[in-house]
Amino acid sequence: MLALGVSVLSVPAAGASSASTATVTYKFTTSRVAWTGSRAVIAATDSHGDLYYFWQAAGSTTWHKQVVAQATTGVSFSNPSIAWTGQAVIIVALEASNSVVYFSPAAGGTWTKPQPVFSYGSDWRAPTVTGVPGGGAIVDARTTTGKLYSTEFPPGGSGWTGGVVSYGISGPSSVITCYDSLADQYLGLIAATSGNALDFWWEYLGSGDWNQETIASLGVGVSFTSASITATNNTLLVAASTSTGTLYVFSQAIGGSGWTAQTVSSAVGTSSHPVIASFERLSVVLRTYVVIAETSPKGQLDFWWQPAGASTWDQETIAKASKDAVYSSPDLSITGTSVLAAALNTKPGDVLSWYQSFGTTPWHEQLVAKG
Repeated sequence: MLALGVSVLSVPAAGASSASTATVTYKFTTSRVAWTGSRAVIAATDSHGDLYYFWQAAGSTTWHKQVVAQATTGVSFSNPSIAWTGQAVIIVALEASNSVVYFSPAAGGTWTKPQPVFSYGSDWRAPTVTGVPGGGAIVDARTTTGKLYSTEFPPGGSGWTGGVVSYGISGPSSVITCYDSLADQYLGLIAATSGNALDFWWEYLGSGDWNQETIASLGVGVSFTSASITATNNTLLVAASTSTGTLYVFSQAIGGSGWTAQTVSSAVGTSSHPVIASFERLSVVLRTYVVIAETSPKGQLDFWWQPAGASTWDQETIAKASKDAVYSSPDLSITGTSVLAAALNTKPGDVLSWYQSFGTTPWHEQLVAKG
């Protein structure tokens, strides 16, 4: 049973320590970040196949480490995703025996053993997870044969329910939920790529009835490489990069029809996958902002932002590449006061985070864990 009613871990488990003093033998390979409302949380895997959880309380400068699951003979973990359900943290990852599994907090500051989300029998690719209002979760993942699956654990439920969403998917997918004020219902939303097409699916939560739209199609010889989706209080936004190095954002009113394209940059390169997020900020007036992070082919970590609906994007460099630093696996989350970014420095295999308070510069770098 999914322990989504258990609150987020409040203390490090026995043997856990600050990442600044922990000894890690293996380089980290993937990291993902989320915000719980009171702390930043990161899930990461290393080249040995171990799965870790890091957390930092709001206002603190200390990152704490926990081992969620250790690799053993025939068992290892990769490609984690992490989310806050409103009641607890949930971590989803690939398990080496071709299954997608999840972990949730257990009593005493520990984690549950891996529980199946998608079972054996398919060669799964990186899953993503998002919280469902009321304390549930949605997980989506694709297979090497191009099937896109989604499954939902409803609030108060006792198991996962779902199935195939679409066929022919070639790139990583992205899943979120949002509220549709016109229908007075919550929606599940997925964005993914299929060669030269960028696709979108939506459902009323719990229905399992996914509706597909094609956001955009490219010309012959050009393909979309990835997609990432977010939503403001009235607009859906999908960021997608292409094989020719262009970064786009496509927007559509929630409950509306037709997608509007905007070019963010025509020179981002082709080695990474953009991540997009949005937030509201009250300064003189309440405004909505959209932010994107992506790494360049040379390993620079870049950032773009704009007030929602603006015609241009402002670009910043979060971290420059160098002989000692090449960044990958970028991710974004929004706290109550800041934009939070996470990425790997693939040279030493470290997990790093950066934060920037709304309306300020520069970016502040923190070492989460050494590889």
